[in-house]
Amino acid sequence: MLELNQPVTALPKIGPALQKNLNRLGLETIRDLLLHTPFRYDDFRLIKKIHDLTIGEVATIKGAITSITNKRSPRKRLNITECFITDGQNEIKAIWFNQPFLTKTLTEGEEIFLAGTIEGNLLAKQLTNPAYEKAKDLTTHTGRLVPIYPLTSGLTQKQFRFFITLAWAAIKFIKEWLPDDILLQEQLISLPQALAYIHFPTNQEQIAQAKKRLKYEELLNWHLQLLVSKHELTQTLSPPIIFNQELTKNLVSSLPFSLTNSQRLAAWEILQDMNKNTPMNRLLEGDVGSGKTVVAALALANCAINNWQGVILAPTEILARQHLETFSKSLGNKFPLALYTRSQTLIFDGVIQPINKTSLKKIIASGEINIIIGTHALLQPDITFKKLGLAIIDEQHRFGVAQRQTLRQKTDGTYLPHLLSMTATPIPRSLALTIYGDLELSILNELPPNRQKPITKLVPEAKRAEAYNFIKKQLAEGRQAYIICPIIEESDTLGVKAVTTEYEQLKKGIFANYTIGLLHGQQKSEEKETIMADFSAGKINILLATTVVEVGVNVPNANLMMIESAGRFGLSQLHQLRGRVMRSSYQPYCLLFTQKLSPDGAKRLDYFTQTWDGFRLAEADLGLRGAGDLLGANQSGFSLSLHYTALTELDLIKQTKELAKQIFSQEKLLKSYQDHHPLKLIHLE
Repeated sequence: MLELNQPVTALPKIGPALQKNLNRLGLETIRDLLLHTPFRYDDFRLIKKIHDLTIGEVATIKGAITSITNKRSPRKRLNITECFITDGQNEIKAIWFNQPFLTKTLTEGEEIFLAGTIEGNLLAKQLTNPAYEKAKDLTTHTGRLVPIYPLTSGLTQKQFRFFITLAWAAIKFIKEWLPDDILLQEQLISLPQALAYIHFPTNQEQIAQAKKRLKYEELLNWHLQLLVSKHELTQTLSPPIIFNQELTKNLVSSLPFSLTNSQRLAAWEILQDMNKNTPMNRLLEGDVGSGKTVVAALALANCAINNWQGVILAPTEILARQHLETFSKSLGNKFPLALYTRSQTLIFDGVIQPINKTSLKKIIASGEINIIIGTHALLQPDITFKKLGLAIIDEQHRFGVAQRQTLRQKTDGTYLPHLLSMTATPIPRSLALTIYGDLELSILNELPPNRQKPITKLVPEAKRAEAYNFIKKQLAEGRQAYIICPIIEESDTLGVKAVTTEYEQLKKGIFANYTIGLLHGQQKSEEKETIMADFSAGKINILLATTVVEVGVNVPNANLMMIESAGRFGLSQLHQLRGRVMRSSYQPYCLLFTQKLSPDGAKRLDYFTQTWDGFRLAEADLGLRGAGDLLGANQSGFSLSLHYTALTELDLIKQTKELAKQIFSQEKLLKSYQDHHPLKLIHLE
């Protein structure tokens, strides 16, 4: 008897090679197969006579094979399988490329279904690479709404549909866990029925019903996971880190600027959370240049004065080194600081002192240093802390759940450190509260005083020379500039400017009299550090870069940002890039160059030129492009990936959140969910 937890090799014809291909998709068991659902359908329901076919339509025909042969095309070096099919009155030709085995699979006189787009002309109609299937009452690949699945190399749609039919015997073990009254209340079909409709629909209505139920399923799953996580945290101990009012006041008064009201409120919320004996789990969300790092420094200082260690984890070495510099200014010489990255280990105690990795590991493990800054390197098993009281994750959407847990679990097991997540990507509050439902939320929505709003212009290609002259004028006044390109190497297909090509052209051409630096993600860490240090020191006038400078780079003297192929970026990403020149009292400028723009694309960039508020831009991006640009959904480690639900469906998200609370509050319902819930729906395209 086939069962849900059996490996995929329990099905016939799945050997080690196919198993490996399925495993690459995360499909290891029969259950995984059944829960791997289509992302679209080919409509092959229309079964027509050959005489009635029209050019360009998608249709299925049924007929007998009159001949099938393989031919060689010397010009294109292709193997062509040519087949003629008759429905008793008319004949049509079908051809397949590089599938010579078909002459053994299909034989003359055999009745088959063919499905695809009708090509040719009225005198000679043809099907090219059509789906085919031997005639039978119930079809899988033709004559129906045919599911198309997200797959990987080494797997075909036909194979996968066959595996689904074989695995279908185990569907009886997938149980409904929602009670009838909730199904009725929400007008939902059962979970087994939804899976039947999603794999074997007979009409679009069934697909819609299935997707509705599966939307509920994945959202309830997400909300309930967050509720369970939040509940578990309340049952866990953390060290109370006592708010030191005198230290905090002295640090704030020593700053060369005044805190904004939102910085003061956020710092107070964080310090109050750290004062409790249950783990803080808070997200600090701030617009570009809003001053999150200073708020983090106040939290780390309170941690250190209480003789607990605090660590801040940054996604890049550039940002980690920048945190070291910011903390050294914010905290003065009150606390020694350590920097630990893959290529750098430093101690700052008034001056920067290089130290080897082995020695720094021992110092961190002994508790001699209480404020540690680093990258992923701090997650290595050989990095231990004596008393880790606070973990801060900067640009938290770039770190996976497992990575965050690894950092939090670097204790003796009797407690969890407090957790502060930070993001510089403004996310609409309604969306943030949904996605990060297990986190409390603090928002920085003000810019520090003396910061000027950016002047942003969409520049036509005809005015490129004028734009270059404007950059020269800014450089003559002592400022510095960024030029951003979307790709590293030249591409024939993308047709956009590459940073390496522009670097060579500009340093020999229009900006030959200036010092130009090149920065991109394929350079070695040491090279990137040197370039950023030279740019920060003013040794480089113009920095040509990819979006590696998108987050955290802080060079106050750079007040001009020029972005090539601006239409390729989302509004939030453009705002992040523009934020690099909003770090001082100098007037910031942002010049946007584009290739051809659609009317919607032009409207989007025009909105960007008029809007500097990151939260308003995020709202617009959410409506125009979805949440991927806001949340880094394509970044490694992003923990929420929805298959059926768009993150713009806020009403549905809110509705299911309330339903999840109802389920969570009823022990019997929650147990039913935990006992029977089989879905871990993720987007596998």
